[in-house]
Amino acid sequence: MQNGPPVEAPIEIRLIGDDLPMMKEVAAEVEEILSDTDGVINIYNPLGVRKTDLKVAINRDKANMYGILLPEIDQVIRAGVDLIKADELTFNQNDYDLIVEANYKKDQLDELPKMKFASVFGGQVPLNHVAALTFENAISEIRHYNTDRSASITASTLSFDAVIPTTEMIMSKLEKLDYQDG
Repeated sequence: MQNGPPVEAPIEIRLIGDDLPMMKEVAAEVEEILSDTDGVINIYNPLGVRKTDLKVAINRDKANMYGILLPEIDQVIRAGVDLIKADELTFNQNDYDLIVEANYKKDQLDELPKMKFASVFGGQVPLNHVAALTFENAISEIRHYNTDRSASITASTLSFDAVIPTTEMIMSKLEKLDYQDG
């Protein structure tokens, strides 16, 4: 635990380990301790925040059969979900980014499998002919501290004067936790 600069918040509890499920479990316990402590606000547990990732599993054999290059699949998908800076243009001594974006509604992911790629043999091939799209749950943030996985659960207090006594109270609660290394 660290207090004061240069940490993210007045209260920071850093977990370090390799066992991600155990780290998530301990992070949830720490978050609960912080939530149950009077005067603690703005609790953030990065291991408790879930996000959904889009996984694109490219069938390389099919892509090769259709004559579609893997970097092209990557570029088209990136343009489909985000903007791509293709180049930079200078006009009247001003620099402008040339941006490429797919021609479909980005908020409609059901359009993504229909995106088409140019085959080296001619013609267009839809993404769903060469790749499978799935959604996966993922952790929103995992950091490293000296090569080990780490996560910092952070919080603030209602007043700056309460940081030290609140931290001491939290530390006494944390010392009672029974967890294994990992």
